[in-house]
Amino acid sequence: MIHTLTICFSILSTDLAAQVEFRITTPSHPGTPPSLSYPGDPPEGCEFEVDSITLHHDLPGKLSDPIDLPPWLYTAIEESQKLADAISDYEANLNSSDSYDD
Repeated sequence: MIHTLTICFSILSTDLAAQVEFRITTPSHPGTPPSLSYPGDPPEGCEFEVDSITLHHDLPGKLSDPIDLPPWLYTAIEESQKLADAISDYEANLNSSDSYDD
């Protein structure tokens, strides 16, 4: 299932928004606490694949038409912690509403 979210950021005082289409390939899990015979497992966030990124100027109340996205910026967005955090939050909201579908 393809999901879409928008993350906003600024480069050189220019407000931009990236619309990201992605798939959750492995859901997160909360981990397990340690016991006397098992050290436990740490929690892990979800794994995802980015299908596409569309860049827009972030205008008050709306987004502009798509603008060119240079390859270096595509990679920077795709590998950013901000995107990973946004997708983790998105997945947590999906799980809380029990509407998660691979």
